[in-house]
Amino acid sequence: QFLSYARHSHEEQELVNLGEAVQNAMSNARLASDSTVKITSHIAPNVFIVAHPLELSRAVQNLFTNAMRYGRSEDGIHITTGLTDNGKNAMLTVGDEGAGLPEDQRERVMRPFERGESARSGVTGTGLGLAIVDRIVRRSSGSVQLDSMDPHGLLVRVGFPAADPAAIKAKKEKRAR
Repeated sequence: QFLSYARHSHEEQELVNLGEAVQNAMSNARLASDSTVKITSHIAPNVFIVAHPLELSRAVQNLFTNAMRYGRSEDGIHITTGLTDNGKNAMLTVGDEGAGLPEDQRERVMRPFERGESARSGVTGTGLGLAIVDRIVRRSSGSVQLDSMDPHGLLVRVGFPAADPAAIKAKKEKRAR
């Protein structure tokens, strides 16, 4: 994870279908094949953003890894994920039903090598997962917000400026002239 945090992609950002990226990350994390994981997913189709595809994949996978690692409740792991697009912003949410994270720790765990108090309960990690997510999301002009799930758990909201594929294509064609 340290290398992932330190690494900066030198590739140009490109148009990415965020819904496909989320579905691929869920598949790569093998969420559906894990009998201890119950996942509820509401992914809007054709939500586009401008990002580095590999970095975006890493960020989304980190969100699922954190939910699986720290989001365990008495009856397993419940992960809720959603993706919406209001035309201006794309919002990805990943929530779990674990112990959650007290409000006074939320800003701190976004910094490198910082872990929440609940993470000290025998679960290993470097404290870089959310810092990597935050760094990657900010590179795409997005933001990360941590909140509480009801009745307990952590909800991560990741917002990006939505991209219009037709407008980006027209811009590229205009540059090519």
